[in-house]
Amino acid sequence: MADIGFIGLGQMGGAMSRNLIQAGHRLRVCDVDAGAVAAIAAEGAAAAANPAEAARGAEFVITMLQVGPIVEAVVFGESGIAESISKDALFIDMSTILPEETQRIGARLAEAHGVAMIDAPVGRTSAHAAAGTSTFMVGGAAADIARAHPLLEVLGESITHCGPLGAGATVKLVNNYISAVINLATAEGLALAEAAGIGNDVVAEVIGQTPAGQGHIRTTWPD
Repeated sequence: MADIGFIGLGQMGGAMSRNLIQAGHRLRVCDVDAGAVAAIAAEGAAAAANPAEAARGAEFVITMLQVGPIVEAVVFGESGIAESISKDALFIDMSTILPEETQRIGARLAEAHGVAMIDAPVGRTSAHAAAGTSTFMVGGAAADIARAHPLLEVLGESITHCGPLGAGATVKLVNNYISAVINLATAEGLALAEAAGIGNDVVAEVIGQTPAGQGHIRTTWPD
């Protein structure tokens, strides 16, 4: 079992940290929300006062945060991960941030501290995170990803190596873009049908049997 520092205990991070604890891993957790830290500590984690304390002595350090500047601050800011992380540790960022932010953080960690990094943004919802059935889009060196696999397998059912560091973030943004556009088009289509006097239940029944509802990525595009 591994010693893990986990920073960011929102809906996704909280659920993932619980699954890691249940799998027998030892966690030190940190979040700006003291209540979130207390809740996970009550389930067996050690509470850390700051990211540096969470990372000290850890084999893996995981972040699940909102945006790139917050990730950078948690890594390189005062009492940040970089102050205490071991050169033998692996840094795993599961946040959805820009690929260039991921690459900049990874390059700085490697050059200044000799620490390897992978990015592993998450697909699906917080309910999937709680169930341990998330999907991971992973970027980084193959050896580093292989090292992280046992942890990712606790947290998800699909792990795809997308390419070098930052590739996971790129695929996540492409995924989010396609999902948002499909959602918008679906809303417009349903509004059009409703304006023509056709109920949403009828449209949903029909579209659920066609590429429009099943997704072109698995129906049209393979051919």
